[in-house]
Amino acid sequence: MRLRLTLLAVLLMLGVHSIAVAADPNDPVIVTTPPIAMGDISVPAGREIAGLEQAYVEEEYFISGEADVYTYNEIPVPGEIIVRDPNEPYTTRILIRRPADPNEFNGTVVVEWLNSTAGFDTSPVWHASAEYFAREGVVYVGVTNSTTSINYLVNGCLLLGVLPPATCGTRYAGLSMTENGVAFEMASQIAHLLKTSAAPNPLHPDYPVQRLYHAGQSQQGGSMITYATAFHFPDNDGYFVQANGSARPINFGTACEAVGAPAYPDCTPTLQGDDLRVATDLPVPVYRVHTETDLYVGLGSPGARQTDTPTFRYYETAGTGHVTIHTGEALIPAGVLGLTDPLFLEEICVEAPNTIADGPVFGSYLYNAMWQAMEDQVQSGTVPPTGDLFAVDPNDQILRDVHGNVIGGIRLPQMDLPIATYAPQNSLDPSVPPILNSLGGLFCVLTATSEPFDDATVAALYPDRELFVADFNQKIDDLLAARFLLPEDAAKLRLFVESKDQAKCINALNKDFGKVAKAQGKEICKCIKDFAKEKNGSAVACIAADADQKVAKVLSKTVLDETKNCTVETPDFGPTSATAINDAAVQKELDLFEDLFGTDLDAAIVLESALLGKDKSKCQLATAKALKKCQLTKLKEFNKCKKEGLKAATVHDAVTLGACIGKDAKGKIAKACDTKLFGTMIKKCLDKGQDYASLFPGICVGEASWGDFHGCIEARVECRVCLALNAADGSKRNCDQFDDGLFNATCP
Repeated sequence: MRLRLTLLAVLLMLGVHSIAVAADPNDPVIVTTPPIAMGDISVPAGREIAGLEQAYVEEEYFISGEADVYTYNEIPVPGEIIVRDPNEPYTTRILIRRPADPNEFNGTVVVEWLNSTAGFDTSPVWHASAEYFAREGVVYVGVTNSTTSINYLVNGCLLLGVLPPATCGTRYAGLSMTENGVAFEMASQIAHLLKTSAAPNPLHPDYPVQRLYHAGQSQQGGSMITYATAFHFPDNDGYFVQANGSARPINFGTACEAVGAPAYPDCTPTLQGDDLRVATDLPVPVYRVHTETDLYVGLGSPGARQTDTPTFRYYETAGTGHVTIHTGEALIPAGVLGLTDPLFLEEICVEAPNTIADGPVFGSYLYNAMWQAMEDQVQSGTVPPTGDLFAVDPNDQILRDVHGNVIGGIRLPQMDLPIATYAPQNSLDPSVPPILNSLGGLFCVLTATSEPFDDATVAALYPDRELFVADFNQKIDDLLAARFLLPEDAAKLRLFVESKDQAKCINALNKDFGKVAKAQGKEICKCIKDFAKEKNGSAVACIAADADQKVAKVLSKTVLDETKNCTVETPDFGPTSATAINDAAVQKELDLFEDLFGTDLDAAIVLESALLGKDKSKCQLATAKALKKCQLTKLKEFNKCKKEGLKAATVHDAVTLGACIGKDAKGKIAKACDTKLFGTMIKKCLDKGQDYASLFPGICVGEASWGDFHGCIEARVECRVCLALNAADGSKRNCDQFDDGLFNATCP
């Protein structure tokens, strides 16, 4: 093992602390559960377990122990370390995400050193590969490993030190870490704990660990370099250094090179030059990956490249950015800093992000294949693939093609057949609150972007759509053969050219879906209006009766269209049947109005003849109509996206079809659902002195204001449209995330 102390005589000569009572990577630790009543858990934003297809459980534990802080000799050598401060006490937290069924566990644990660059824990390794971990049955363990994140937790989880919500209270008041150098031996003790086949290992006895890998990105990727090189010990089976340039300091004392630094050993020697690289001669796999952003902004220069060895691989991935996040993560909640709506991470940069997790260049797929290669290497000795590097000029500047895209590197199909320029960097939107300038500026600098080509350029590059699709799919097959893509991820990328008959069927039935929804919504509004005017005895009975048979007419039209358009060649994806289309469209309308008015529609509707009933009735009806218009606009934009996508072969399966849900290229949804719906509520309700809680006793009755009520009910539209299209079209979209950007079980 690499971690080993130099001779005791050397330590005594240097005046460094004696090792007689030094800690050890195999030392036991104390495992406790957090004081739940004192505050909520702080979970790194990103791909939460609720969004996984597989059933996963998340648990938090506190780990306490003692760890040594190390330093280097006066002339530092990466793998030769000595104790500086022995037995430093610590208490940190770990987040365990495991398959709910122990039988689904594959024996592998991935320990992520949670990133602390933002001032709090983030989980870029989990963001990128959560789907892979879950489908393979991997147990994930996130470890808080820096004083920065410890302080954030201890101080109540205040964003940027000042912003709410600070919901974790005093839950983490007992956490402590004297300095970041504690993390190295602490991580080894946690790894040893997880491989221990007895209590207090929280995975014992149902999840016996066979393999354990460490991983980290950015700063914590640097920690991986230092840790793998100087602290490797037998419990560790591999290291994944994700998106980083060089080793992190072994401790956070004063660097000997700093002006006014004390003499050694009271200062810390720092590694220089080639010594900042990760060890390539370990007995276990070490993979190191740079994104295009990393090399572009200087996190890792071409001079930091390393040569492959039997246990080491160095990779560069084309068109990828340093930032891994999934979109839809609220950075600042509504009501803070004067914001009426949440501020999402993807909204703070000038250009739309191109991220590892959400693409359009899905670097996560490349990471997943690398994880599988590490598994294969450890379990069966399979030699991992080697990858091409970026092309550079004599000055080490990255070379680009005529479209501005990088040349070389491991390339997903969209890099060889581009429809956009994939730039490695973004910039901060000047309109964001000034308090976010520092964090937001860094985030945007590290975020890649995508600038689509215009239609004329795409047409000139790819005049034959079928040939383009064939070439694209061949690139996928090439990556599969090279083991840089897994079959499950390849299926998400693969393009299909639907025949004219298939496209005709899909478009016709989706159009009918919108017509059925429109007719049913219109009938509901008519029945509400007539009931308020006392023209019928029950709005509910009126809706069921469909007296003018307008709904029945469009339902019949869907059946006829299926017979007419869907008999020659069945679509590979899309609408499942006329019955599914009709049932989903009708049910969506009924559910949406129940969300607004509650389960007893007749009891909720105010009669115009009642005291002050006219204004109340107008408020109810106007809001109902505006809500109907909002959801119909969403359906129209979905159909437009789908029709254009079928033509361009960008919509080619259930996943890419699901991505059309919520598309708003020209802002029509925003106009109908934000401007007009909220405007109607203000004009017809709030300005008339009406109270939403009494008029709309549905699911949003408990909101604090008309603005909050609008946000809640618009999220219900998102939910109902998404669920209905999943049911009718077989599309795949996580509706719980889609409705409000969060995995919070609001749209199960």
